[in-house]
Order: sequence, then structure tokens, then C-alpha cells
Amino acid sequence: MLTKKVLAILSEYGYWGAGLVKLLEKLEQIGFEVEFMTPKRKTAVTLPPSYDTTFVDSPLGVYVTMPEAAEKVKAFEATGRLANVLNMGDFIPRSPYQSAANFFRKRLHEITLVFKNVTGHCIEYDYHNGTGFMNTDFNIGPPPYVMEYILADAVGTGGQFHGNFSKVTSVIVDYSFITARSMQYSLGFDEKNLNVPDNNVKRYGW
Repeated sequence: MLTKKVLAILSEYGYWGAGLVKLLEKLEQIGFEVEFMTPKRKTAVTLPPSYDTTFVDSPLGVYVTMPEAAEKVKAFEATGRLANVLNMGDFIPRSPYQSAANFFRKRLHEITLVFKNVTGHCIEYDYHNGTGFMNTDFNIGPPPYVMEYILADAVGTGGQFHGNFSKVTSVIVDYSFITARSMQYSLGFDEKNLNVPDNNVKRYGW
């Protein structure tokens, strides 16, 4: 029987609240257990615009934080569930020496976690200015290395990045990976994510 357990890995420098809370709500409704992990076991923090209903996304020119989503994000933050998270470093060493006795085991994650077909935030929607991080006091302007390039470099042999620019939604299933382009597509991501284990969905969106 398939174990209904999900590992959510969050940034320690800010994550988009609705992107997590929408998915978390649906997963827990159908009996999934969700554990949280951060790179160094620091508490993940929500990016303020993700609960600010007056925030306008510059590339899109629209409000992207709905009141209902903002309230759910605030309620989740108040639970303190992210105060005690798993440490990624305990499971995946950052850069082991080749001379280590178990070098292959330590590096195996680089093979097993190679993306195949994937979507994500495409370059057309990137900011030209204002890239920053929580708990820092600087603005680095545009992203130093945009998400589209990161994902395109991460796909394995035969894989591809699908930006789907100008399409209303962009959700890709290439089992066992499910990706969505941005927070406004997280509901579509939720639906596909739930279909993968229970309805044998192996491919969608490409």
C-alpha cells in the first residue's frame, strides 16, 4: 500500500505562502502527512507580499494575493509548524570528498533527483529589479541566475523545460515529478499532485 507522506522543502530566505498553504490544505484533507525541511534547519519565513492583498506583481501588472489566500497564510504562520523542521544537511551532504568511503551513496541524490520534463517561472515573468531575500538588507536587482536557466540546466537526458509563456496555466507531470509555473497555478498543481498517487497519472502537460 502506498504511504501517503510528502516532504516539503522550503527556502530559509522566504517562500510564497499561498504556494505552500493551498497544496498543504488539499493534501491533509485526503490523509497525507506532510513533513517540512530547510537547508540548514532554520525556520522558513513567508514572503510579506504573499499575504499582502495590495501587492501588484510588476511583470503581470495585477494583484496576485487574494484575501482568502492571505488569511490562510497568516493562519498557517500562527501555528508555528515551521519552528521544528528537518535539516537537509543531515540527509544530503553539500559537497563530500571523493575520498569518502561512502562517496557514491552521498552523491546518489544527484542522479535520482535529476528533473525530466518540468515547468517553472519563465524568464518573461522575471523582475528587472527588486530581487531580495528575507533577513537581508540588500537588493540585487534582477535575479543573478533566473529560474528558467536553473531548471533547463537541471533536466536529465531527454528532458525539457516547458515555460508555456502566454498559456493560462502550466502544470507538468512527468512521474515522479510534478511542477507548476508559479503561485497562481498552485491549485492546478494541487489537483495533478493528488491524481499522481491515487489515479496512476504518469504524464500531463507536455
